[in-house]
Amino acid sequence: LPEWCTLNLISQNPTIRSTEIAHELGVEIPMVTILLHHLEQLSILKRSHSVADKRCRIINLTTHGKETVSMIAAQFQTSKP
Repeated sequence: LPEWCTLNLISQNPTIRSTEIAHELGVEIPMVTILLHHLEQLSILKRSHSVADKRCRIINLTTHGKETVSMIAAQFQTSKP
């Protein structure tokens, strides 16, 4: 469930930062960092430095990540009563 919440936030906010994810989910930044690292290893997302502020990392879904979000969303839709 934390993965889905994170992916959902990223899909709705394509230039979201990890601090914003932590705030939205109500968790500490290290927890988000671990989760993002795991999702990046699965090629679901990509983290890159912000052009405006090199200290910030921007999080984007990869093509595989977008497909994963679509698949999960479709499963949620079909499981609704």
